[in-house]
Amino acid sequence: MNSGKLSADELNLLARFPYENPNPVFRVNSGGVIDFANKSAKPFLDSVGIGIGGRIPDRWDESVLDAKRTGEARELEISAKDKYFSLTFTPVENKDFTYVYCLDITSRKKAEEALKKSEEILVKAQSIAHVGSWELEISSGDVAWSDEAYVIFGYTAKEVKATYRLFMESIYPDDRQKVQDAIDNAIKGGGQYKLVHRLARLDGNVATVFAQGQIYCDDGGKPERLIGIVHDITSQKASEDQFKLADKVFEKALEGVMITDANASILTVNPSFTRITGFPKEEVIGKKPNILRSDRHPRKFYEIMWKDLITTGSWSGEIWNRRKNGEAYPELLSITAVNDDFGNVEKYIAVFHDMSEVKKSQQELKYRTNYDALTGLPNRTLLMDRLAQSIAFGKENDASFALVIVGIDNFRKINESMGHAAGDILLQEAGKRISERLRGVDTVSRFGGDEFALILEDVHNLGHAANVARKLIEVFEKPFSIGADKVHMTASLGITLFPADGERAEDLLQNSDIAMARAKSEGKNRYQFFASEMNELAIHKMNIEKDLRIALDENQLMVHYQPKLDIKSGKISGVESLVRWNHPTVGVMYPVSFMQVAEDTGLIVRIGDDVLRSSCVTGKSWIDSGLGPIMMASNLSARQFRGPNIAQKIKEILNETEFPPERLELEITESMVMHDVDSAISILAKLKDMGISISIDDFGTGYSSFAYLKKFPVDTLKIDKVFVDDIARSKDEAKIIMAIISMGHSLNLKVVAEGVETKEQYELLREAGCDMIQGYYLSKPIPAADMKALLSGRKKVHVD
Repeated sequence: MNSGKLSADELNLLARFPYENPNPVFRVNSGGVIDFANKSAKPFLDSVGIGIGGRIPDRWDESVLDAKRTGEARELEISAKDKYFSLTFTPVENKDFTYVYCLDITSRKKAEEALKKSEEILVKAQSIAHVGSWELEISSGDVAWSDEAYVIFGYTAKEVKATYRLFMESIYPDDRQKVQDAIDNAIKGGGQYKLVHRLARLDGNVATVFAQGQIYCDDGGKPERLIGIVHDITSQKASEDQFKLADKVFEKALEGVMITDANASILTVNPSFTRITGFPKEEVIGKKPNILRSDRHPRKFYEIMWKDLITTGSWSGEIWNRRKNGEAYPELLSITAVNDDFGNVEKYIAVFHDMSEVKKSQQELKYRTNYDALTGLPNRTLLMDRLAQSIAFGKENDASFALVIVGIDNFRKINESMGHAAGDILLQEAGKRISERLRGVDTVSRFGGDEFALILEDVHNLGHAANVARKLIEVFEKPFSIGADKVHMTASLGITLFPADGERAEDLLQNSDIAMARAKSEGKNRYQFFASEMNELAIHKMNIEKDLRIALDENQLMVHYQPKLDIKSGKISGVESLVRWNHPTVGVMYPVSFMQVAEDTGLIVRIGDDVLRSSCVTGKSWIDSGLGPIMMASNLSARQFRGPNIAQKIKEILNETEFPPERLELEITESMVMHDVDSAISILAKLKDMGISISIDDFGTGYSSFAYLKKFPVDTLKIDKVFVDDIARSKDEAKIIMAIISMGHSLNLKVVAEGVETKEQYELLREAGCDMIQGYYLSKPIPAADMKALLSGRKKVHVD
C-alpha cells in the first residue's frame, strides 16, 4: 500500500473534515481503482478485501459518481466483519480522483440498534400491557401518541392525526369535563393528575382507562409539556366488578360457604355459614371442617368422599352435619378443588344448603300423601302400597294374609244427629282401639268415611282370622265418649284371605267389601267371610239397580193399595199405598226384592215421589167419584225425609194433584225421627201445619221411647208385624201390644196393628182396644181399580 505524502492542497482538503486525525483515508481514481491509502486505512481495506490497485464495489462507485456530479461530499454506511463504517466520498475540484474518509461507527451503530430494539420492546411492552404514551405541547397544542395509544383510543396512525380535539372527542361524554378539569388543574399547579375514565370508541364499545399526566416546565418554571400514559383497564375493571360481585355473593348468599387451604384448614367462611352452623367466623378459622361432623355417617362415608374429591376434584351429595349447639341437620353439600397454575390443589371451596326445612316439607308431604289427617292412620294410598307388598311377598314365599274391612254401623246417624265433629271424635277413638288390638306387623288404615281396612299378616286359616275379628267386634262394646254423652256403636267386618279369595289388590278389596255388606245385611255387629255367593249377590244387586233405572224411565212400577179396617165401625177407614214392580222378565216383584238397592243407590227418592204422586192422583179420582172420606197413607223413605225441602216438595205434589192434605197420612219409621230429633220435629211441624197426618210405622222395633214420642207431632202408631205374629202364642207379646195400645191412647194417638193374618189375632187386638187393623186377614194389597170397587160398596166389612 502506498503511504506517500500528500500535497499541501490535499492536506488542507482533509483538514476540512470535522474528524480527529489520524483516521483512515484512501483515494479512488477516475477508473474506480484505489491508488492511495494511509496507514490507518489498512485495517479497514483488509476487512473489506480491497488493496491498492483494487477496484471498489459498485455501490461505492455510485457514491463516487454522485459526488463528482454534484461537487458535494456523499456519505455511505457499510458493514464488514461485525463492524460498521461511515465512508465520506469527497470530490477534488478539477481532479479525476476522489478522497474517501473512513470512520469506524461500530459503537454508535450498536447503540442505535440497541436503542431501536429498546424502542421496539417498549412498543411491544405497551401493546402487551395496553399502555400507551402521549405528549402535549402546551404552547402549540400539538399532540403525539404512541402506537398503543392509537389502539387504545380506537384509531390507527394511518387513519388520523393525533390532536387534542380528537383526544377529547374520544372520551365518553359524561367523563369529558372530569378529564378537562384534571388537565387544567395539573397545568395550573405544575403537577400531575391521575384518574379513571371511559372512552367512547368508534366501534360503539366503551372502554375504561387509567390516565396519568405529568407537567414538565422550562428553565423559567413555565409549564412546557404534559407527558403521560393511558392504560386500558377494561378487562381489569370487568374482573374487579366480577370480584366485587363475587364478594357480594359470598357475603349475601343464603348458602353457607367455607374456603380451606390445600390441607383442609379453614381460611374463611361467609355469614350464612355462621347463621346455619352457629359457629362464628373467628372460631373456625384455622380449624378443620370436621368440627361440623355428626355421628350419622360411618367412617367409610368420609373415605369415599375424599377419594372422589382427590380423584375428580369435586364431590356433591347430601350429608348430615352438626351445629354448634349439637343439633344434627341435613345439608346439600358441594366441594370443589381449586388448582394453581401448576395443577396443584391450592384451595377447597365448600358450598352447602341447609335442607332442614326441605326435609321437613318432604316428610309433611309424604305424611299428608300417605296418612289420614284425622286419625293419623295410613290412608288408602299407603294401604294400596302395603297391600301390593304383602301380595308380592305372599307370592314369593307362599305366604298368606287376611284383608279385613271394618265398617262402623249406623255411623251416619252420629254425623246427622250429633254433628260431624262428634263423628270425627268417634272415628279417632275407633281407629285407636282397633290399632291397640293388632300386632305391630299388621296394618291399620282408614279406608274412607266410616271404614277401616286392615292387613293381618301371616294368617293361615279362618280360625285365626275369626279370632281377630271377634276381638275387633269387642272393642266396640265399650261406649264411646263424645263430650258428656256416651254412645254405643257396633261394627260389621268383611274378611278375605290371600290367595284363596283373590290374588290382586282390587279383587281382595272388592271381596272384603262384599263380605262386609253381607255382614251388615244379616243384622250388623258381626263378621262375615267372603264366599263366591256373595260375589253373585253383588252382581245381582248391580243388575237390579240397572233394571230399576229402566223401570223408572218406562213406568214399570205400579201402586197397589191395602185397606185399613176401623175395628169399632167395621168399615174401611183408609188405605196404604204400596209399590210393586212389574218386571218385564221376572214378573211382579215386591219391595223386599229391590227396595234396599233403591235405598243404597238413592233411587228411593224418585220412587217415593212417584208413589206419592200416583197415590194422590188415585185418591183425587176416588173423591171425584163420590167415595167416602178415606185416608190415603203413603210411606216416606229415610232419604226422602232427610232430603232438602221435603215439606215444600210434598206441598207441590198436593197442589199439582189437587189432593186435600187433610186426607193424606205420611208413614215414617221411628228410626227416621230419632236420627236427628230437632230436625225431625221441625219437619213434622211443617207437615202438620199443612194439615197432613203423621203415622209412626214399625213402632217398637227401634230405640224410641214414649218420652221422646211426646215431642213429635204424630197422630198414629203402627204396631209392627213382628209383635202381631206371636200375639196368640206368647203372653209376653200380647202384654207388649196391650202396653203400646194403652200408652198410645194416653197420648191421644190412634193405634194400628199391621200384618194381621188370622181371626184370632184380630179378636185379641179388638179386645186390647186397638183402633185399626191392616193385613191379609182383611185384604192383600190390590190394584187401584179393585180397591175402588171395594170402597164403592159403601157397606160394613164383615170379618168372620
